[in-house]
Amino acid sequence: MKKGEKLKLKDEHREYMRNVIGKIYKTLKYSSWESAEQELNNMSLRWDSYTVNQFRERRDQAMQMWHQIKSKTVVSYTAYIKILFHNRRLKEATRVYKEMISSGVAPNCHTYTVLMDYLIASGKCKEALEIFEKMQEAGAQPDKAACNILIQRCSKVGGTEFMTHILQYMKENRLVLRYPVFVEALEALKFLYSVTMGISIERTGYLSLIGLLIRSNMFSKLVEIVEEMTRAGYSLGTYLASLLIIRLGCAKKHTLAMKIFNLLPDNHKCTATFTALISVYFSVRRVTKALEIYKIMCTKGFCPVLGTYDVLIAGFETNGKYAEAEHYRKAKKSKSLHANSGSQESVCIEGKICNLLFSVDVVL
Repeated sequence: MKKGEKLKLKDEHREYMRNVIGKIYKTLKYSSWESAEQELNNMSLRWDSYTVNQFRERRDQAMQMWHQIKSKTVVSYTAYIKILFHNRRLKEATRVYKEMISSGVAPNCHTYTVLMDYLIASGKCKEALEIFEKMQEAGAQPDKAACNILIQRCSKVGGTEFMTHILQYMKENRLVLRYPVFVEALEALKFLYSVTMGISIERTGYLSLIGLLIRSNMFSKLVEIVEEMTRAGYSLGTYLASLLIIRLGCAKKHTLAMKIFNLLPDNHKCTATFTALISVYFSVRRVTKALEIYKIMCTKGFCPVLGTYDVLIAGFETNGKYAEAEHYRKAKKSKSLHANSGSQESVCIEGKICNLLFSVDVVL
């Protein structure tokens, strides 16, 4: 091979390596090791002798470079600790972390993530949870990347208690779970709260999972979760149950909304949840069914409130039943006059929830 051709080939190798290393860097930075390993295995890498030697040289250079760095930063400390953990050099990683703290270098979110990721993989979820809480006290808030890495790791080792804490944190801070990670978390939680296994999770865990399913439009799974939650002895509560039924109505899932309603304990089948179900059937143009549910509500002794009348009026008008709408408009007016006349009649908490959700005249 001529000298010019050799130089050209070498340049091509270098450009290829730059692209490969850049892709690997991003993969390792934003993924847990298991996820990164899978992605790396799927890469169509050209493992010729040049590529292999370049990786070996860079690994050795990274290890040597650490000892040559005079002014170490949180980035260099974190990167080196991660390398040590990956190579199972726990004692040295611990020593480097202590050196980092004693040097006055404060850990950042990525540093804490590396520590928690290792602890979870080692089955020390309780210790990882302590770090998760302490890092927030120290002013380092877990970000989206950190939460996804930790959820994925918890899913693999069955760390559901820690997982529910992270899910709750993500819900409160409006952080989004990546879909592949969400699927892993769903499978892990589904297994562990299975009644056949005799294992359940806390109510907050169920609620966090319900929130994720709603945002992912996985409504069939949602009903399964509520069913398992009910079997575990937990309740949605009147307000949340009403919201859930309304959301299913917006998605035109009236059958699923009815299933949720039927799963509710008797003390949660009230004016608010009945009215929510009525609104669902109006939304899918099942007027007769909506009216049937209203009559059942009244038969069971649940009095309609202003919010109920507003649902009836809007539902009948939307479906072209103007005479019926006018009938309930008059009933609402009579109800309003009665309420404003100094009557001793009081609206129960369920009625207030109903008005809050549906009444156009509610005053907060």
